[in-house]
Amino acid sequence: MTDDLVLTKYQREKARDEQKEFPCGILHVSIEEALIHAERALGIRNGNNELTVKLEPYLGTMRFSTGTIVGWQTSPQKRFRLDFDPEFEQHNRGAIEKGTGVNKGTRGIHVNEEDFTRARRQKVCHPTESSLQIADHYWRKWSSEFGIRGTIKPNDLKR
Repeated sequence: MTDDLVLTKYQREKARDEQKEFPCGILHVSIEEALIHAERALGIRNGNNELTVKLEPYLGTMRFSTGTIVGWQTSPQKRFRLDFDPEFEQHNRGAIEKGTGVNKGTRGIHVNEEDFTRARRQKVCHPTESSLQIADHYWRKWSSEFGIRGTIKPNDLKR
């Protein structure tokens, strides 16, 4: 009997110390600026600042965002969402030390751009200088069309 443990392909990929999220390269002054940058990068907004595709609401899946519209998607593979990292100071310090990490914004508020149709750089972080209070306003505004923030269910998203 051998003591060697054979890892699955998934376990080998998960164990690799590979960067999965990338910085956009700009510290955005506002959430709106970060949203527009993400939309343009995803091909959702054109050079005339017009939306080019229909967006569907994206329901939060984390403990603090369940039942809340946190972003928008064109499909399950292409979306952007407004996020808060409560441990942003620690993560920002780690990013500086590594030299390849991702800044989560001066107050933890950032926009995640996700495009799983790309071969590389599928996740891009757009850090902002905005506060949690301003982000909360966006989450409430986006959610208000579908119900009360924190209580929205997938069936409520039917337009």
